[in-house]
Amino acid sequence: MNKIILIVLVVIVLILGGALAFVLLKDNSATEQTSVQQEAVMQSAGPSHAPALYQPMAPAFVVNFENPKQAKFMQITVEVMARDQAVLDKVTNHDPKLRNNLILLFGSVSFDEVNSRAGKEALRQKALEEINRVLEEETGSGGVEEVLFTKLVMQ
Repeated sequence: MNKIILIVLVVIVLILGGALAFVLLKDNSATEQTSVQQEAVMQSAGPSHAPALYQPMAPAFVVNFENPKQAKFMQITVEVMARDQAVLDKVTNHDPKLRNNLILLFGSVSFDEVNSRAGKEALRQKALEEINRVLEEETGSGGVEEVLFTKLVMQ
């Protein structure tokens, strides 16, 4: 009788051990699949999930308006945003050309064009396009995602 009880206990222990091993191994494989899937999503998403990096274009831009009846000049402090330090390094390397083109752009607008929020947004978009155009022309790729006016004074 003792042998039968001992055999039944061994069988129960083996069944419980097998079930426990199955559950633990199944959870680990599901966790591994989830982390592999998350990593694949992050890689396919590219650098857009990287943190934003900001770089000021100092000093501020100062341009004259053609119509002195309203405001005479405009001062704009500009920062660029990218998600790759290499893009910001390109901005630094080509700063003279970028500044030249932005001064020409900012100087070509009238007071009435930038007096409204929509006008400022349009100018910001044009500045972004100009920066990326110059970077593509000089380096083969743009990469600046945003141009931010952190200070804009018209006087």
